[in-house]
Amino acid sequence: MSASLTRKNMKVGDLVRLDSSVRKNGQFAGKIGLVLASERWGGYVISVAGEVKKFHTSQIRAVID
Repeated sequence: MSASLTRKNMKVGDLVRLDSSVRKNGQFAGKIGLVLASERWGGYVISVAGEVKKFHTSQIRAVID
């Protein structure tokens, strides 16, 4: 598996790695999640660590191929 640093082509069903910054992502820093939905203004609903949370594009580190 390789991680792509581009977030432009994220879509529902993609695996993503969240940014490792605890300041940005709190307890979810550095974890892998599954994109469940995308919003119009750069927001994504992601299932991570058994929870469903909303993250902004800037909180996502990479898309995993």
